[in-house]
Amino acid sequence: MPGQQKRRPRLKTPDTIARPAKGRHNDRKCIASGEALSPTAQCIRFVLGPDDHVVPDLAGKLPGRGAWTTASEVAVRQAVKANAFSRSFRGQAKVIEGADGLVDLIRAGLEKRALNALGLERRSGNLVMGFEKVKEGLKKSDFVAYIHASDSAADGRDKILKIISAMPGACTVVSSFSGMQLDQALGSTNSVHIGLKRKKALSTFLKEVERLAGFLPAYEEHGGNPE
Repeated sequence: MPGQQKRRPRLKTPDTIARPAKGRHNDRKCIASGEALSPTAQCIRFVLGPDDHVVPDLAGKLPGRGAWTTASEVAVRQAVKANAFSRSFRGQAKVIEGADGLVDLIRAGLEKRALNALGLERRSGNLVMGFEKVKEGLKKSDFVAYIHASDSAADGRDKILKIISAMPGACTVVSSFSGMQLDQALGSTNSVHIGLKRKKALSTFLKEVERLAGFLPAYEEHGGNPE
């Protein structure tokens, strides 16, 4: 009909265009062990920085070709010793301060990320602080994690750990941060006993703590007694 707009032909997608397969497996591998890393594996990504320096990309957002190891000191040291970074990046990859320096850099970075995440948990109202409040909350299985200062008194800490050991469900115990570190992260004083609420907890803190566990004894499972 006069004045009627012509319908544009529908574009057809050529059958030769390959579409991503559903459920495609992650093809990342640990450069230290050669083992495939599952999508849920705790790992550390590395990139090449200026002057071909190996840089840990703890947030996983830096541009460039990446190389991965499992999140453990053993894997990082093995990768350095075996010159695995150079092979992975297909060229010179410099670890300026050696394995010790790289491990220290990763450990400090993961500590910072975990403490920042803990501060976010407090701002979100997900933390309970103080010996008595934490003790009562644990008796009700309200917490997914118990965080205590590494330099806290053994008496109070052991009383709470005894409660956790008798709990029907698992509770993560984090003991890698000093009272001063916790005070700075939470903007408080005397941060000794802290409970992370089970129903409201964000996922970032525990994920960072789990990665940190490969570089210092920070992650423990207590409770979960089947009886």
